[in-house]
Formats: sequence, structure tokens, C-alpha cells
Amino acid sequence: MLADEPDLGNTLRPVDTEAHLMLLRAELLAATRAPEVVAIAQASATPKDAVAEIARHFEVTEAQAVKMMDAQFRVATAQARERLENEIRELS
Repeated sequence: MLADEPDLGNTLRPVDTEAHLMLLRAELLAATRAPEVVAIAQASATPKDAVAEIARHFEVTEAQAVKMMDAQFRVATAQARERLENEIRELS
């Protein structure tokens, strides 16, 4: 977990866990396909346009696309990717 992220521990309800897992997968996708996400963002006129194009291109929800935009640089490190992979494994 990064310093600026809250510790959610095991307090999530099943629906919350599924939503959280969905967003974690989006973060990992952003990390593993960062050049594509950046290219889409750079080619977009506005952040809203970028989110729409990311959602279309990667076939993800709008919430996942927003997470991918927000996470882009934070998840670029190997340590952050490893944390995401471990958390996804634990929740799956």
C-alpha cells in the first residue's frame, strides 16, 4: 500500500470487495499497458475525452478508465505493480 492510500484491511463487504477488485485490475492494466494509456491521454482534447477513449479502447467501465487515468504515474513502479498483483490474488 502506498503512503497516501487508506488501509482498507478486511473491512470490505462482498460488493465492495468486487468493486475494489475491479479497480485494482484497472490499475494493473494501466501499469502494464502504460504507453497506450499515455498515448490516448495525450491524443485526447480533454480528460473526459481521454476517459471515454480509454474505456472504449480497453473495454472497461468509466470508473475503471478514471482509475487508469488517475493511477498512471503512481503505478509505474515495479513495487506498485507487485502490490496490485498481490492484492488481486488475495481478493480473487
